[in-house]
Amino acid sequence: MMQKRIWSFGNALFFLAAISVCRAEPEFKTGLQVEYFNYREPGVMTEQGMLAGLCASYGSDISADIDWRLKASYVMGNLSYQSDSETGLDLSGSTPNRIMDARGEIGHPLLIRGRVLHLYTGVAGRLLIDDLPGFSGLQGYTREQTYLYLPIGVDVELASNKTRTVTARVEYDWFVQGWNRSDGITMNQDSGYGCQASLNVSRDKDFLCFRRLDFEPFIQYWNVGKSDLGAGLFYEPPNSSVMLGIRLTGHF
Repeated sequence: MMQKRIWSFGNALFFLAAISVCRAEPEFKTGLQVEYFNYREPGVMTEQGMLAGLCASYGSDISADIDWRLKASYVMGNLSYQSDSETGLDLSGSTPNRIMDARGEIGHPLLIRGRVLHLYTGVAGRLLIDDLPGFSGLQGYTREQTYLYLPIGVDVELASNKTRTVTARVEYDWFVQGWNRSDGITMNQDSGYGCQASLNVSRDKDFLCFRRLDFEPFIQYWNVGKSDLGAGLFYEPPNSSVMLGIRLTGHF
């Protein structure tokens, strides 16, 4: 039932986006994203390292009170894998990882005591693909983690003048459902939460084909509970992940 409601919300968001494109000039920005990524399964293993890739955002105003945004990012890199001593194994190595995020947001601006606030929510998905090689004679496999979640947040304008704007973002990510596919076995993850924050500095600056440049340091956190049993035998342990990075983007 929840997935059907989210699907309906997503369809409505894209419908509103299609209408607004005809009514207002959309804004598109794209650029680079670099982040430190740390993934941990307590008592089992840790993966950490640097990931880099691209990010993009496209959106417009539907009216003076409602706006929408579509956002996506793709980062990749090799992480350092280390098994926990509690496993009784000493496994380590390099693991190729890829993370894809995509979301649709719908927001409403407010003016409170002279300060601009922007409330928003939406629907989002995250896919992590982890190619685990064979360690010490053990067979390697590919692990895919998929999260479906609802972002709920606020943007607060901290400073603004004719050429520069500084905006802080705080967000809670309501975990709806997760799926973990490891070595052909699918396990459902039903509990968890996420949160994130960022500080965006945007400045009018003609550079190449861009008219405005953004510098945005950010932090994200996920805490996801143990999965159910897959194939009656296997499960994904509870895990947490931290992403600390920077986005450098330009507005067309």
